[in-house]
Amino acid sequence: MEEKKKGFFARLKEGLTKTRNSIVSGIDSVFRGFTDIDDDFYEEIEEILIMGDLGVDATEKILTDMKQKVKELHLKEPHECKEVLIDSIRRQMDLGENAYEFEHRKSVVLVIGVNGVGKTTSIGKLADQLKAEGNSVLLAAADTFRAAAIDQLEEWGKRANVGVISHKEGSDPAAVIFDAVQAAKARNTDVLICDTAGRLHNKKNLMEELKKINPKIVFVSLSGFGATGPLKKYPCYDAIAAARGGFAGSNGEPDGAPMKAGNANCDTLTGTHALNAALIGLIQARKTGEGCRVDIGMMDTVMISCGETVVDYGKGTYTQSRFGNHDRFTAPYGIFEARDGWAVIIADSEERWAKMCDALDAGHLKDDPRFADNAARIANRDSLVEELEKVTVTYKRSEIEKRLTEAGVPASEVLPFIEAYTSEHANSTETTTLVDQEKIGQMRFYNNPIRFNDELCPIWRGAPLLGEDSREILAGLGYSEEKIDQLFADGVVGSSMI
Repeated sequence: MEEKKKGFFARLKEGLTKTRNSIVSGIDSVFRGFTDIDDDFYEEIEEILIMGDLGVDATEKILTDMKQKVKELHLKEPHECKEVLIDSIRRQMDLGENAYEFEHRKSVVLVIGVNGVGKTTSIGKLADQLKAEGNSVLLAAADTFRAAAIDQLEEWGKRANVGVISHKEGSDPAAVIFDAVQAAKARNTDVLICDTAGRLHNKKNLMEELKKINPKIVFVSLSGFGATGPLKKYPCYDAIAAARGGFAGSNGEPDGAPMKAGNANCDTLTGTHALNAALIGLIQARKTGEGCRVDIGMMDTVMISCGETVVDYGKGTYTQSRFGNHDRFTAPYGIFEARDGWAVIIADSEERWAKMCDALDAGHLKDDPRFADNAARIANRDSLVEELEKVTVTYKRSEIEKRLTEAGVPASEVLPFIEAYTSEHANSTETTTLVDQEKIGQMRFYNNPIRFNDELCPIWRGAPLLGEDSREILAGLGYSEEKIDQLFADGVVGSSMI
């Protein structure tokens, strides 16, 4: 008889046995090794619990509860505290009788996406795989919008030998889902997979369908110009977003050409806003039971990044679109030429201006009436840059940084990218890491800049080559080696490009 597959938490429990035994043995040694209930006693228990991965917060609550019980029961000997500690841990770890009930619950999978990405085909493959694993499966043909979508899903249902719940073309998709859920309950079905119409971000009627089917759904759409407005269907790239959003127009020299960033910053900025929006939407859905549709246009996120320019425009004080490498409100504040490159100098107070002049042996600038205060330096910015660069070009960029930072003036070398990428600081903080890239060798990648409890989210592999994981994916879907070989031979699946 085939052994029953273990659930996730059963496997987790088995895997944590070693850790549990370590905690138990450690606690036993504490109760045998101490003669007094004192701070050292509690600190030793705290260390054992934390080392056992119970977490700082949980450990603190356990110890607080334990100390209170020891006091209430007037316990004097360490060995008397063992049962108190066990009871405190048990109460802290207790999640209720139904904590893991979800392992045995029936599932409803709602498949959504834009037009033509292969939703229906993927549903057919998924149904076949789930059925091969011993699950009962039912499909719901909720794509009542696209012609022949129902027929296509029914064909996949025949191939996988699973039932399909459908209505006629043009029916209410929510009604299809409702009937499918009722049928799944009546048949005691393990997994119900629901097909839906392909929908773009600007198809509001289709977006509303999703809310009707699942009120808690949070749908995030990213596009160049958002779901409304005359440009909603325009193609958009990073450079176009920079151009239309004012970013390029607000960068560059005053009398020179507009300037886009050297990297795809607009793409990255939009993705960051999307993540924030999705998290906010999920929190709101959890609190209220109601999801939302999030629409993010790349041009809008670019415009909001031009903060100072936007504020000036809003105040009616907008006068000039570009300030080059220098700040419009403070001088000196910007990039200055050095003997071997460039350096950033920020003297944003009269005190720092004086310190900068002294550190660079430029006392004559401090005494120049054209640069008497910040207002004067801004009014004579071109002269200031010219005179200050006569000084900075006599120093290496590293010397400028060292002299000024030691004097309390913010400054930095302008590092060429490869120097920044491989700098001592970047290496010491594990900003980057070397990763084995298949068929290429070792490559250096950025680590995730976000750390949780001072821990990195490490990169575990290099970027997959085109087609690199095809065999593994197909095998995971239940295809035999012979079938996979045939798919490659027929050209249905492509091989790696390298």
